[in-house]
Amino acid sequence: MVEHNSNRWSRAWILPLWAVLTPLLPGADIVFEDPRTERLGHVPEALTIGDVNGDGRLDAAVANSSADGDPGGDTVTILLGKKDGSLAAAGAYTAGKRPEGILLLRADGDENLDVVTANFGSNSVSVLLGDGSGQFAAPAVITVAGGPRYVVSSDFTADGKADLATANFNGDSVTILQGNGKGGFAPLHTVGVKDGPEVLALARLDGDAYLDLVTANSRHNSISPLAGDGKGNFSLKAYHRVGIRPRFVLARDLDGDGLDDLIVANHDENTIGVERNKGNYAFERVRTLSSPGLLHPVYLDIADLDGNGAPDLLATWAGSDRFTFFPGSSSSFAFESPMTIEAGSHPVGIAAADLDGDGDRDVLVTNALDDTSHLFRVKLPRPAVFTFRRGDANGDTRTNLSDVIYVLTFLFRGGERPGCLQSADMNRSGSINISDPVYLLVHLVAGGPAPPLPFGNCGEDPEPSTVSCETSPCSLPVAPPPQ
Repeated sequence: MVEHNSNRWSRAWILPLWAVLTPLLPGADIVFEDPRTERLGHVPEALTIGDVNGDGRLDAAVANSSADGDPGGDTVTILLGKKDGSLAAAGAYTAGKRPEGILLLRADGDENLDVVTANFGSNSVSVLLGDGSGQFAAPAVITVAGGPRYVVSSDFTADGKADLATANFNGDSVTILQGNGKGGFAPLHTVGVKDGPEVLALARLDGDAYLDLVTANSRHNSISPLAGDGKGNFSLKAYHRVGIRPRFVLARDLDGDGLDDLIVANHDENTIGVERNKGNYAFERVRTLSSPGLLHPVYLDIADLDGNGAPDLLATWAGSDRFTFFPGSSSSFAFESPMTIEAGSHPVGIAAADLDGDGDRDVLVTNALDDTSHLFRVKLPRPAVFTFRRGDANGDTRTNLSDVIYVLTFLFRGGERPGCLQSADMNRSGSINISDPVYLLVHLVAGGPAPPLPFGNCGEDPEPSTVSCETSPCSLPVAPPPQ
């Protein structure tokens, strides 16, 4: 486990004050738990997160970008969120050749999330319509010239339907594809950019009402801002030089002036550049982030992980098998010294989201050379005490025979771990074992003694417990606002 803790004072009088202040400090007391590993297809890179089966838990979709007939390549792996906060592979679906970009969106007008991939090896985009249960149809393929490597979505044409934009690496261009609201897309407009656009980001660069785009051009060491007109057309503005071989760009208003600034991963420079938007599509680097020994930043994400209200920065470093967490600061463009966390072999994709439902954003990383994902659950200090209902092991707010079966399945058949172990500790022994489901069973069918309080209603444990309660339908922490 990787942990970063500020110094703790043991005097009792300071602990309540400490509990209030630590969440306000950059990176204070944040804990990245040891990763949970899931096997994926071959060369997993880009990932996207959303609830694909409608159960209220976040899931993930990963593009496996190996081509040339490699087993597990040219596919999308679906990872379904489980009640215990983990992710489990639930099928792989054919995409195009070398899918290097992926996103989830509602493409066909229903409430189900669909998958779109940008297929570098087959000059195409694939659309896989979801049925709402976590299953996806065979892909519909749309030709996009120039080797698309990345794809984003918004309603670029203001007709109420989702459209797409692709970064075309070989074509040095961006293509806009208009959606028909039924799952179909057709190329509408292509605009040239500088050499080798690896990725593109949605942005608000100029203060008008229309969404803009920006590309990271790895063969030109530049970014290209593209001004949108609200009708699906984009025009190239003056390019801006950045570091050596930019592989990723994020857009975020870091100084509150209403214009998105940029954060760029400079792969061959081993730096991350923070670029201030000066207006009129001009940028200047105001901060350079790096860490000794870390090589080749690839993907970035930004979210408030430590709960202090400032956005934090995540980056994968493919040459060092690590990712970094740069705590955000209240000062514009400032990030604190990073925490470095070991990942798998050649980490690429990274995303932050509350995958275990406890209110803290977790981190999901794809590792391209060992074909795995790593889920790092994030834990923050919580002065509030969880309430729970003893006996409600499966979290459905009722206590009945299904809870007996749930605990037996967990103990002896590898079933899901209860989100609140205290709920499963029926006899309050301080551990979960066969005596717990037996205790509840005897109470339910033979009139045996009721489990200790809190039983029947939500409440706190009247005495300290040696088992944990991480998630409970009685008392869930309030999630941070969406980024």
